[in-house]
Amino acid sequence: MNLIGIQVQGFGDEARWTVYDDGIETNPYFGGSQYPKNPDDVRGRFYLGLISLFHECRDGHAQRHRRGLILPAGVRLIAAVLPSALSARNVRRQAPLDSTARSTILQLRKGSGSLYSNADKKGVGMKIVVLGGSGLIGSKLVNLLRQEGHEVVAASLASGVNTITGEGLGEALAGAQVVVDVTNSPSFEDKAVLDFFETSGRNIVAAEVKAGVKHHVALSVVGTERLQESGYFRGKMAQENLIKASPIPYTILHSTQFFEFLGGIAQSGTVGQTVHLSPALVQPIASDDVAATLAKIAVSPPVNGIIEVAGPERVSLAELVKRFLINMGDSRHVVADSSARYFGAVLNDQSLTPGANPRIGPTSFEEWFSKSQLKEHSA
Repeated sequence: MNLIGIQVQGFGDEARWTVYDDGIETNPYFGGSQYPKNPDDVRGRFYLGLISLFHECRDGHAQRHRRGLILPAGVRLIAAVLPSALSARNVRRQAPLDSTARSTILQLRKGSGSLYSNADKKGVGMKIVVLGGSGLIGSKLVNLLRQEGHEVVAASLASGVNTITGEGLGEALAGAQVVVDVTNSPSFEDKAVLDFFETSGRNIVAAEVKAGVKHHVALSVVGTERLQESGYFRGKMAQENLIKASPIPYTILHSTQFFEFLGGIAQSGTVGQTVHLSPALVQPIASDDVAATLAKIAVSPPVNGIIEVAGPERVSLAELVKRFLINMGDSRHVVADSSARYFGAVLNDQSLTPGANPRIGPTSFEEWFSKSQLKEHSA
């Protein structure tokens, strides 16, 4: 654990920044010209990351820093203590801080690239916009980010934000550092899906550019690039291509299917009292685990690529739905049918399973089912 004290003397571009690293005065900061620049050194990466914070808090006021602070890999922000909470015992130092100096104390822990603050909500929290913020994943994500002290906008049709028409989008994104898109097409018809993701994607990118957004995070699906015979996955591919072509740094999270959608999957393959589903392997995940992964990604530096997340168990889709229906007391009979289509596509064991080294959500099917029944009965 390193304790970093930042002394600020003066105002604006004339401000002098002195960094106390584990109590030892190190490089003073003058207008961005003097600080460790070695990106392979943990302290160097930390100082580089601090520059955006310097520019935002250099007047010493305990105000929200609109640009926030995205720390690079190797450094994790644990807490920020505002100047009003500063006392002599908070800082170990060789020379006393000037009594007129305005200071911020940051406690840092090595080994993580994510930003996490348990500071006062008026401190270093970022403004994060969650598009689709009232849905299954969006509502969970909004709560997680707010618990971490961030200013979160839950943007949805209900809040007056329409990504198709662009209505309310610019106002919602104003001042945001991060946008997380968890919207989904209201229709799964081929043309409607494609139109939704292309139109909303273009509108979101335009609004992000205007707002100066620093990180675009999007939720997509494991196997998108492998299932292009499906109209839905062609729509998701179009969405991803727009993100990659935009000037906004991005991270795309590919998730496996959610446990919460097993009922809908069963219904899609039902004819009478028989459910025809592919025996192909899947690795489904709880929506809580997807939201938790998104929360970490949202406050981490963009990777300009794809991250995969999956549940802990690989299992046949037909077998999993059979277990789900038995647990629900549903008498329908599940038939493993290799020709059965999944959103219009024929599956194999690689179609919906992640590649090497995905992030793994810890919740098993049995744990998820038990929790979901408890929630249902307590509602």
